[in-house]
Amino acid sequence: LAKLLRTGVDPAGRSLGQSMPKYELSDRDMAILIHYLKQLSSADGYSPGVTDSEIRFATIVTDDVSEQDSEAMLNVLRAHIRTRNTETRPHQRRATRAPFYKTELYSAYRRLTLDVWRLKGHPDTWPDQLWAYYDERPVFALLGGISGQSWETIHQFCEEQKLPAILPITEQPHISDSAWYTLYFSRGLYQEGESAADFLMRSEWAKNKKIVQLFDGSHQSRLLASAFLENWRGPGSRLTTINLADKSQHQLSELVSVTDKDTVLVVWAKMAPHSPLLQAIQQHGEVDSILLSYGLVGDGWREIMPDDMDRLYITIAQSLPGENEKRARVVKRWLQREGIPITNFDIQAKMYFIGWLLPGALRYMRSEFYRDYFMEGFDMMRDQNSAIAVYPRLSFSPGQRYLAKGAYVATPSAGNSGELIKLTNWATN
Repeated sequence: LAKLLRTGVDPAGRSLGQSMPKYELSDRDMAILIHYLKQLSSADGYSPGVTDSEIRFATIVTDDVSEQDSEAMLNVLRAHIRTRNTETRPHQRRATRAPFYKTELYSAYRRLTLDVWRLKGHPDTWPDQLWAYYDERPVFALLGGISGQSWETIHQFCEEQKLPAILPITEQPHISDSAWYTLYFSRGLYQEGESAADFLMRSEWAKNKKIVQLFDGSHQSRLLASAFLENWRGPGSRLTTINLADKSQHQLSELVSVTDKDTVLVVWAKMAPHSPLLQAIQQHGEVDSILLSYGLVGDGWREIMPDDMDRLYITIAQSLPGENEKRARVVKRWLQREGIPITNFDIQAKMYFIGWLLPGALRYMRSEFYRDYFMEGFDMMRDQNSAIAVYPRLSFSPGQRYLAKGAYVATPSAGNSGELIKLTNWATN
């Protein structure tokens, strides 16, 4: 094998085709690679969750997610599973009488099943619940999933069990350079925080401004603040970070009153129209500009900000509302054909994309049903900018686990029309 990889010549002395690359590996690296390859199929049979007739998948729903949003995810996933199983039937029949060179292709087809793992209570209790589901009925991989809380507990479970998790819907993924088994759409809120820091460091108008970063006690807010701090490369004297947790209305007013027209207020907090923080900013604040996270406030920014809209900046880690209409129409037609009402298009478009990717990853395995091989199928896919309606593009590559690698900074359009205008390109960090 080492000779084959280094020279392209097999044990019988035959040269491989020109498309086969040659690898200049040291003896140590070659030994590591061969050991790894030997271990991939060392266990008896396939990876857990696969039988001679089916591949079992699961998806996760946590109890903080509304029924409408959970059904938006589940309905699309189930429709994809139904379609796949309908297409499988003729291939299973062909496997019994296929010519030898297609036997492996047809025999690889399996019926797909989808279990729903519903996690309840505090994330500290999730490992026991995950173990209970997994022990009762092991699955080959997780598809989708949705939670308004941090995905870290689920991420760690998947790493420990070497369980693939394909594109969960979460704004709070686990951030890691070494994780392997979870494939995310993006780094979510973390991506917004680092993009905000980059934007303020690069902007000429902000060069001499004071930056005051406010965050509350929520995990989302802390994630944004930590990402901002980790990526801030400007002078430390310009940046002040303040935790708003447990501060009274009076303390908020005093805090905001010290800002001035040379201050950029970075607010990582959910603000309703009558929230104490918003009232303090409106009544006592005098700032150059305010920067918010779309992942936290969503379209609610229209209701909470002052009339002086040119002071407002918003980070957003996916396409702006109204973009990608051509791609969106494709998804909407598919939903209509499947009889699925549009309830949360963002969720439904992401699940449509999973269903679009899944057949390719399954075909890539042929009849080698191993989880690492399944993950490799996604790694080897081409970058996508047509089948996804809520991101400009998604980029695949071996070992990369966050597909959307950019974010925008936007501002409201002139005349307060309710639209956002991009101020930056799809900036990658």
